[in-house]
Amino acid sequence: MNAFNAGTYKKILLSAVLALLVLAVITPLALKKYLTTPPAAARISRLLSDTLGQPVVVKSAELSGATLQLKGLAVVNPPGFPTPNLLTIDSLALKPVWFTLLSDSRVIDTIALDGITLDLRRSSAGVWNFDGLQRRLSASKPSSAEVLIRQLIISNGAVQIDDHRLAGLALKVANLANRGAEKSGFQLEFDDPSHNHYRLSGRGRLGTDPELELALSSASIALKSISGLLKIKNGYLPDQGDAALQLTAELRKGIIQSQGRMT
Repeated sequence: MNAFNAGTYKKILLSAVLALLVLAVITPLALKKYLTTPPAAARISRLLSDTLGQPVVVKSAELSGATLQLKGLAVVNPPGFPTPNLLTIDSLALKPVWFTLLSDSRVIDTIALDGITLDLRRSSAGVWNFDGLQRRLSASKPSSAEVLIRQLIISNGAVQIDDHRLAGLALKVANLANRGAEKSGFQLEFDDPSHNHYRLSGRGRLGTDPELELALSSASIALKSISGLLKIKNGYLPDQGDAALQLTAELRKGIIQSQGRMT
């Protein structure tokens, strides 16, 4: 009887192991196949729309290894604005450490955004198109979980604020944590409306005692464009010529210190 029970238990255990192995193989394949279907993109769109309280459209979704990729993502403007979308992203790649998502210490290895355009507009009544989204996010209860993003990458970005536009945005952030457990380093590159190129880099830490170090530089800025940007009257700066810019700022213990030079 004991031998029979032992043999039965071994068969049951072997069957359970085989079933788990089959599930481990089939589940990712089934999920990968499902994500390529139109219903998957529609379901993700509804989930994001419910979360943000604003219509969100995702054209397609796919799973490549451990990376979830969304293409053709758009956050639609509320009624009454001249442009259709508040935010568009050509491609969003999200690579979380999946087993940490159910814990209190969640880790996302990479978030990569390519072809992102943020279009901020005011209606004829003076209301910004992001006001409703801002109110909703401010009213939501913050998560108690610690989240670490090891790498955030933005490429081919642009920001439009009414008639003013910044293009050529490229951003890299390392070790971004919501609890300030680690210092985050970042690099941002962008062009102003006069096509002067800038580089902004720094390190920072969130939390109850935040720290921030910033450095803004440009190898060459047209002096004429600075007069227009800062609304400086003619005669204070030359109309011709270029200059190099270096600015630094630091926040420690609630005190901001800064310095800069132009040569």
